[in-house]
Amino acid sequence: MAGPRSPLRRAHSSCAARRCRRRPKYGVRGNLRMKLLVVSHTPHHTKAGTIVGWGPTIRELDHLASLVDELVHVAPMYDGIAPDNALPYRSANVRVRRVPASGGETLVAKLGILLAAPAYLRAVHEELKDADVAHIRCPANISLLTLLLIGVTGSPKRRWAKYAGSWPKQDREPWSYRFQRWWLTRLWRDAVTVNGDWPDQPRHIHSLLNPCLTDEELTDALSTGPRTLGSPVRLLYVGSLLSGKGVMLLPEILSTVQGRGIDATLDIVGDGPVKDALDSLVRDRRIGGHVAMHGWLPRPSLSGVYRRAHVMLLPSGSARGGVWSSAEGWPKVLGEGMAYGVVPVASPVSSIPQYFARFETGAVVSAHHPEAYASAVCEYVRDPNRWAAESKRGTTAARLLTYRAYLRRIEPFLGIERNPDDAVRASSSGREGGVRLADS
Repeated sequence: MAGPRSPLRRAHSSCAARRCRRRPKYGVRGNLRMKLLVVSHTPHHTKAGTIVGWGPTIRELDHLASLVDELVHVAPMYDGIAPDNALPYRSANVRVRRVPASGGETLVAKLGILLAAPAYLRAVHEELKDADVAHIRCPANISLLTLLLIGVTGSPKRRWAKYAGSWPKQDREPWSYRFQRWWLTRLWRDAVTVNGDWPDQPRHIHSLLNPCLTDEELTDALSTGPRTLGSPVRLLYVGSLLSGKGVMLLPEILSTVQGRGIDATLDIVGDGPVKDALDSLVRDRRIGGHVAMHGWLPRPSLSGVYRRAHVMLLPSGSARGGVWSSAEGWPKVLGEGMAYGVVPVASPVSSIPQYFARFETGAVVSAHHPEAYASAVCEYVRDPNRWAAESKRGTTAARLLTYRAYLRRIEPFLGIERNPDDAVRASSSGREGGVRLADS
């Protein structure tokens, strides 16, 4: 059942107003309705008859749906078993327009992108016809096609692009990533949101923090109170188990910390293609008694892990010729952990060093080597007061990472004006409901 409508006034240009008079769409209160079209490569599956998608994105879109009357998500549908961190939409006003999945590392997989392109263009073009706002989540192949299509049709008049990866150019990144970045910088004049602040950033490109916390989750995190760095030191990794995430360094980081006389444990939350190899490495180093591999955990259970952890490790990316390469922007798990007082130690990828400096918490490790991460952990152990101060500053910064704060920032991109006496009544957990499914 859909929740109450948000008491918002929508700002329309004269052109948009004329379009609405030609095609009136009225809500229950008589005011004009808003359809938001979202295009992304977020993987979706069917689980027990319900459409589920990549958890962090689904949580974000559920909150975004609270600002509009209808949110249509054009996204790929995959066969097979859904990952454990996939979530259903909770907002009743979300409809998924499914398109074929494509992409991969092999030549055959790349050719599959060309075969899927007509279905992508057809689905997006049909949904654009009555969309009031288009939200394109880059970089992705389907997002690239959407940028080109909107460039040709000029519709809708209001658009917002989000570049979720690293905004600075990366070494050996796909050409399509560079092209989308160039297009958004040079030819796109509507709002673009990115992670971090960068030199010579055009006025239409806005820095925007990735949201990761509901009001209830923030309250729960802050109830933890001031933290102390005790023994054993609890290290934590949360995320996909991919070689590009640096997860194969985790056992050696733990072994090195222990080898320096520090009692430490490691919790690994997540799953992925290198899980078995990582498990074998843990056994080979004979540290199984100090490592817990949890797989994906539901958000309530993850809160308990955050509450116990002291240091979060994120050795993402790899250094090639002194240049860091990774698709990371600002990983949401860093913000989640900071809310509970977990101090992060991470690679200098994308906006991570900027936000660590801004929040005055965390350590950036420039050398992609286990000993460098172990040294950062040991420095905190030698100076627990520093760890406690950074832990406290992290919880303070987490207030900036709520969905409520995020919605306030993106209202102008949707053409929404807030009545001075009104407040957005967006649910912090999303509105209960199902999801409608449309084929391409």
